[in-house]
Amino acid sequence: MTVRTEERTSGAGAATRPVDDAERLAALAIQAIQGIGATYAKRLVDEAGSFRAVFEAGGDLAERAGVPHAYAARISANRDKAFERAEKQLTSARAAGMMVRVLTEPGYPGQLREIPDPPPALYIYGEAIPSDDLAIGIVGTRKATQTGLAMAEELARELAASGITVVSGLALGVDAAAHKGALDTDGGRTIAVLGTGADVCYPPGNRNLYDRIIKSNCGAVVSEFSPGTKPEAFHFPIRNRIISGLSLGVVVVEAPERSGALITARVAIEQGREVFAIPHSARSGAGAGTNRLIREGAHLVERVEDILSVIDYQARLLAARHAKRARAPSTQIAATGPGASAIFELIRDGVHNMDDLVARSGQAVSAVLAELTRLELDGRIRRTAVSTFQTAGRTA
Repeated sequence: MTVRTEERTSGAGAATRPVDDAERLAALAIQAIQGIGATYAKRLVDEAGSFRAVFEAGGDLAERAGVPHAYAARISANRDKAFERAEKQLTSARAAGMMVRVLTEPGYPGQLREIPDPPPALYIYGEAIPSDDLAIGIVGTRKATQTGLAMAEELARELAASGITVVSGLALGVDAAAHKGALDTDGGRTIAVLGTGADVCYPPGNRNLYDRIIKSNCGAVVSEFSPGTKPEAFHFPIRNRIISGLSLGVVVVEAPERSGALITARVAIEQGREVFAIPHSARSGAGAGTNRLIREGAHLVERVEDILSVIDYQARLLAARHAKRARAPSTQIAATGPGASAIFELIRDGVHNMDDLVARSGQAVSAVLAELTRLELDGRIRRTAVSTFQTAGRTA
């Protein structure tokens, strides 16, 4: 495999580049120091340029990064113990077959990199790939109704069929249904974010799903917690920011007034992500939380198109980013050859709506989005309304 050496800015200063184990150990060491937290860690690495440089920097780094000196002093005081712990964690992860991806390297999920408090390092079974930036989180109550379970599975299946990765937390109920829907789709991908070590399947009742994700090469199991970490109640609200951080938006399928899914929705709003909710009967206790989200401005979802129309613009930007980076992305319709102008020809023949273009072309939504982006950048088409396009007066 050829390793790309291009750099991409993360936040204010850190850049992504292929990293060595010294950088991985430095990231794990910062993550191991109690009290530093992901927010301060990101500020420090953005200012220093790498995790290694954080440990090598002088005393003015904290001031330049906007981090209290007490926290910077904690890094210096705990350096040796933190690196000792980091070496054990990296060894354990590799012995268990995990990858360790750090914030400063290209293999770290791009969407997650942009939030204010991304984990300095992630433990991953499987692999997070560039197309996973086009992802939607699906969350909800563990005590879901049969209707809620069916809706979660159906949405996940239709999103996955459209080329969108489904992210959830492997919990019982809605989470499990979402993972299953994505896995049951030909070519579908799903990411499970755990509140335990990536090698600890929790709850145990979802072992079959956990194994399918890892063994099918259809997604990834990820965690910021070190190998062997057991479930703790406070871990799960922490991991919720990763579910939303990996996603363009989060769909709350079913949630009572007090639900962890509502925490994920709140964090998604803080991260600038879209929030979607499925409406329920006014007398439905299971859906009281989703109804409240809709009253507060969440996008109402009755079918998958309600999600796709909202994320259309973000998805097109991502398609353009990947086209520029990879130059020939697998999701893009070929620029030359018999099918090169299929989408353009449909638009010229009077098919202007996104849904109709998908249906008539037979292409996945992600592929149509990529081709629309190419055509618009070439000046051959223009947007006339949400998800509606027409030719720009030029011929093929």
